Amino acid sequence: MRVSPVDLQSAATELAGALFGPDNIGEATPTNADTGAIPDTLLSTTVPVELSPAEVQLAISEQTVDAAVASLKPRSTAVWVCTDDQRSLQVVAQAPGAVSSDIASGTCQVAGSSIAKDGVSWTAAVTIGPVTEPSLVPELLWSMALLLGAAALGAFLWIRRAARRADAQPPTAAPVH
Repeated sequence: MRVSPVDLQSAATELAGALFGPDNIGEATPTNADTGAIPDTLLSTTVPVELSPAEVQLAISEQTVDAAVASLKPRSTAVWVCTDDQRSLQVVAQAPGAVSSDIASGTCQVAGSSIAKDGVSWTAAVTIGPVTEPSLVPELLWSMALLLGAAALGAFLWIRRAARRADAQPPTAAPVH
């Protein structure tokens, strides 16, 4: 039995609603998840979630995911948590073979995955950091480089103008005694 993208969108919306509340989620949209390894069998859906600017912590478990996708009877599932460039992301996963990680801002991290009837339970504690302002360091570096470039151009033109003046002056006559 194949899972339809519409059914997956519905299940993903249900899962996001269970984790964040129905008022905080946007419309689920299919995403391109074709890895080329198994064409036309891998479906992926993204559900945007509106979070407060403060730090957000949530717990995700295999049971919550399985309940949301039970009607689909998937062979396997994976849950990813993603942030934008203004938030940090930390996932602490507890499952056999799970790897916990603290990832830099603007990335995605797997929270958990299951294979049908594998009997493995997993949980993940997810911390999405507060919204932070972008760094001003790149802008300051570009400004300094621009100022240094302008100063170098000004010095070059001043030296060139001084050399032209020296060439343009008539020679001075020798003093008469």
